[in-house]
Amino acid sequence: MLNRTRSLKWWFFLMLSCYALAASAATREVGQVVFAKGVVTAQVSGEPVRLVGTGGKLFEGDVITTASRSFAVLKLIDGTQTTLRPDTVFKLEAHELKGNESSALVELFKGGVRTVSGQISKQNPGGSRIKAGVAALAVRGTDFEARLCAADCVEESRRTRAVAQERSAEVVARVVLLRGSATATGVDGRQRALALGSPLISGETVETMSRTFAVLAFRDESRITLQPDTRFEVERYRYTPESPGEASMLVNLLKGGLRTLTGRIGRLNRDAVQLKTPASTIGIRGTGFDAVCQGDCLHEPGTGQPPTAEGDGMFLSVWDGEVVLRLATGDVVIAQGRVVFVANNETAPIPLARLPAAVEDGLGPRPDRPESSDPTMQTPFAAVAQTQPEFGLYVRVFDGWLVMTGALGGVVHLGSGETGFAGTTERQAVRLDESPNLVPTITPEVFDDPQVMDLFMLFDAPLQSDLGPVRETAFECVVR
Repeated sequence: MLNRTRSLKWWFFLMLSCYALAASAATREVGQVVFAKGVVTAQVSGEPVRLVGTGGKLFEGDVITTASRSFAVLKLIDGTQTTLRPDTVFKLEAHELKGNESSALVELFKGGVRTVSGQISKQNPGGSRIKAGVAALAVRGTDFEARLCAADCVEESRRTRAVAQERSAEVVARVVLLRGSATATGVDGRQRALALGSPLISGETVETMSRTFAVLAFRDESRITLQPDTRFEVERYRYTPESPGEASMLVNLLKGGLRTLTGRIGRLNRDAVQLKTPASTIGIRGTGFDAVCQGDCLHEPGTGQPPTAEGDGMFLSVWDGEVVLRLATGDVVIAQGRVVFVANNETAPIPLARLPAAVEDGLGPRPDRPESSDPTMQTPFAAVAQTQPEFGLYVRVFDGWLVMTGALGGVVHLGSGETGFAGTTERQAVRLDESPNLVPTITPEVFDDPQVMDLFMLFDAPLQSDLGPVRETAFECVVR
């Protein structure tokens, strides 16, 4: 009799699952579950709840729920991968692939996710969006974590030992003014389109298109205006307010022109800021100046033709402070108000009365006077401190960038290594000076290996006890 009862239960469950799948057939399939532990369910509005396990199909409109001792990893049709923490409710609102018009919208009702975005955010920056009650996120090719916190986070932070935070490349500069089109290329060769608020990290090369001006603001308040058809590299940048004596900045003008106003690094250490150009290296001493290439920016020595201001080389005009030209024959100081033409590293600079009219007309906005109408760009690295987790949404970016817009106000551009927060009742969207002490969500990329098992412990807060950390790793069940 007992065996017959069990058989009837399995038959009923099988019929219910088949009905749910049949009902979902009319809904567009947008992905699948690539890994699941514990109880994970999915439901399209108006249809029965489905238990889903590894390999389970996901449909547009699905609300996916993980139980208290469960988690799942999803992979959508554009390659986006998402880890769902325990006690998470997450909806696949819309997902459409249409080339540069592709779009995706998901909603986080409870819990937390870690997402590595796919093709949609790369083809259509900002086309991938997340709603999370207190804030909305516009994703631009990103690896990030989003978590809705209530009393659970406060308790988790209290009982959790200090968590080692995943290291990310630090944002060193941000685009605070952009007229036209520009791109950034990383050391790995990946290229991305820039927009207002786009972050930059050390090693990236920025290239502006014709009729484009871009103003870059750095962490130490240095600002640089890039002119049209310019290629510029942030070769090295180190700055922390706590250790200003160790700060340094090395940038490289490969072609085109720029206007520079140095910040705290140059004011604190006169030898810590340098600009490399094809013609010469420039030592910057708390200075404002313009450097504009003409031709190939370099008159090759040994050609037998003496250099002139009409040939290849670089115009240099100092409008604040002074700079030092590092020439093979020795250093040459160019004082405020002077204009020179630098042909190469072996020739003395040619004094000029002023910049040629064509060069002066194309300088663009001075970097200390950015003409941006966006108030968030006035203090692009402003951050606030928190003593403990608050109720609201936390977003941490590990790679790429996104824009966080709070329901109560505030717009924050978050890049690699930065954390944003939007409060449930009082706090506008802000950037935090450091991430809260919470157990991080594991990247979905580690779940690609089907042999990976028992990863639930990575989600558990290591509890304090006299005997050391205590973990509970039992699952509710496994759906196959």
